[in-house]
Amino acid sequence: MLNAAEKGQDLVLSGTTSNVEAGQTVTITFAGKTYTTTVDANGDWTWTVPAADLSGLKDGDASVQVTVTNVNGNAASSAQEFSVDTTAPTVTINTISSDNMLNAAEAAQDLTLSGTSTAEAGQTVTVTFNGNQYTAQVQADGSWTLDVPAADMAGITDGSAAVTATVSDKAGNPASAGSSVLVDTTVPQISFNIVAGDDVVNIAEHGQALIVSGKVTGAQAGDVITVTLNGKDYTAMLDASGCWSVGVPAADVGALVNGEQTISATLTDKAGNSTTATHEFDVSLTAPVVAINTLAIDDVINATEKGQDLLVSGTSNQPDGTTITVTLNGISYTATTDASGSWSITVPAANVSALGEASYVVTASVTDAAGNSASTGHSVLVDSALPQVTINPCRHGRCH
Repeated sequence: MLNAAEKGQDLVLSGTTSNVEAGQTVTITFAGKTYTTTVDANGDWTWTVPAADLSGLKDGDASVQVTVTNVNGNAASSAQEFSVDTTAPTVTINTISSDNMLNAAEAAQDLTLSGTSTAEAGQTVTVTFNGNQYTAQVQADGSWTLDVPAADMAGITDGSAAVTATVSDKAGNPASAGSSVLVDTTVPQISFNIVAGDDVVNIAEHGQALIVSGKVTGAQAGDVITVTLNGKDYTAMLDASGCWSVGVPAADVGALVNGEQTISATLTDKAGNSTTATHEFDVSLTAPVVAINTLAIDDVINATEKGQDLLVSGTSNQPDGTTITVTLNGISYTATTDASGSWSITVPAANVSALGEASYVVTASVTDAAGNSASTGHSVLVDSALPQVTINPCRHGRCH
């Protein structure tokens, strides 16, 4: 059999004779040309056909004929059939892992490589991948397939990994094909920014739209992230920095109930690596409570009390150290709650003396840790006018 490589170089023809004297002429007919050589002392003969004379050979069956005559005139001949096959086979590599990409999950299991070839059934396809070689046989339908064990995938690194496949037909004509697969085993990481500034949605914020945002590393711009809150999904695309944000409509925020809420975010990158992260925040819809105790014993500031400091006190359901702001006659004072929730401030006597004869409202306001505010008012009457009593003059022994 003569393949393409052999057809491109000189071809040595040789043979033996018997009962033929040395020096007798051997006539060779090959590829439409005739050549002569002589029998040597061992009865052997040889001839080299120049590569140029092989160019006219067509693919298919061919033959070479040899004749020789001894000194007595007796002739002998022989013929040898051979095939010419200079057509190289083809070999292809199918798409690897459906998209020519390997993610973390795929890199942890056996990987199937496959393709086709026009080489004869049974010919061996040699595949090189990730520094290892594997073999498969061409099937009757021209397909080939093999599995790369998961153990061989363990050392694969992110980036482009080359795959080559080579095969030779029965004539020895070779063929090769190359492909590549993008290896991306980096699972993206999702982080969240603080929600509503302090991870607490208070009463005021409960009626407003809410921005949920964060950042993803290990993904690409344009990858889609799905954010889930209270059973509803919101989607966003990563920007060039990996940042993302979604807007939760006011109506959806208003549907959140009091207590801890969980936001989940899921992203699958282009390689198919999927990741999910969660973030908790609180919804605080309970307003704080603040109350003011009776002022000046009877909620009336008399003449004597008007010249003294005034104690304003009350209670709140807020924890120890919470600030209470008290306002009287346009002047504000601050107090802090103790462990029992009680608080008090002292209005200086000078400020009490400045009060006119009227009814005043003392207000106390408080804001809880969630930002929810409450206030209350308490009336106090200033009545510092001293009572007057007179005695009518007495005349003629009678007092009127």
